[in-house]
Amino acid sequence: MECTVCKSRKQLPIKRCKHFELGGDKKRKGQMIQF
Repeated sequence: MECTVCKSRKQLPIKRCKHFELGGDKKRKGQMIQF
C-alpha cells in the first residue's frame, strides 16, 4: 500500500510515506490514515 504523495514521487513503503507526510501536508496524512 502506497500513499498518494509517495506514489506521485516514488512507490515507497508506508513508513517512508508517514515520515514524508509528517513534514508535508497534515490534511493528506489524515486521509492516508483513514485508508
